Amino acid sequence: DGVAARLGDEAFWAGLARLAEFGIAGDGLVAFMSDGVAARLDNRDFMDGLSSLCADLSPPVVIGLLKYNDAFASRLTAEYARSILSITRHLDSHGLDGAKRLKSLLGISPLVGKVPELEALLLSADSRDAIEGVLQRFRGSYAHKRAMAATL
Repeated sequence: DGVAARLGDEAFWAGLARLAEFGIAGDGLVAFMSDGVAARLDNRDFMDGLSSLCADLSPPVVIGLLKYNDAFASRLTAEYARSILSITRHLDSHGLDGAKRLKSLLGISPLVGKVPELEALLLSADSRDAIEGVLQRFRGSYAHKRAMAATL
């Protein structure tokens, strides 16, 4: 399902054309493309989620969120995108760089599978200090993030 395996697949090329429509092309496409993305280019829910993210966050920000993160790409749906957008907007509204802070929070960890739970936690924090407190609980190593994901 990786990039090389899909080169002869018309659906893969149609998916690449859609990425260009979203503003993901050139160097951005190189940074964005992974086996996880390649495997999902013909998945309507993935493309709907990606379209939503690109429209709201901008293609460069979306590339930053998804690059080198097959676990994120494998989960991206329209519903998952709504949660991502909800979190980033909330963080932005409190003077935090939402996408950057979310990328740092999730990393390449099991927390990518806990986005709805993280959304509920973060949205319940109604001040910058409260949000920082929630984010602080999840900072640390992969092992720490795995343990924290297990508690959600």
